[in-house]
Amino acid sequence: MSTHSPKRRYKQQVMNGTIAHTPGGLAKSDIKVRRLSNGKRYVSKIKSAQAKQNPWIKAVKKARKKLGIKGFVAINIDADGKALYKEAKKIYAKS
Repeated sequence: MSTHSPKRRYKQQVMNGTIAHTPGGLAKSDIKVRRLSNGKRYVSKIKSAQAKQNPWIKAVKKARKKLGIKGFVAINIDADGKALYKEAKKIYAKS
């Protein structure tokens, strides 16, 4: 097993055990799998946790739940998106 890889998809190589760590120093214990509709993506656990603490993301999640919106909605584009944006903006202002 080599120590690191200069190629792309280095997080995938770390998860497969081909290399020990990424060029940035992430080991297998620092990476998690994010499931997507078109496959999967390997992301840093720390960066993923930081992104979930973003106050705007939290406000949008609460607004989606309050309005009962499921699936993809483009924010501030159509009627649902405009309602979602207004609600999220209110929640964000309170926090």
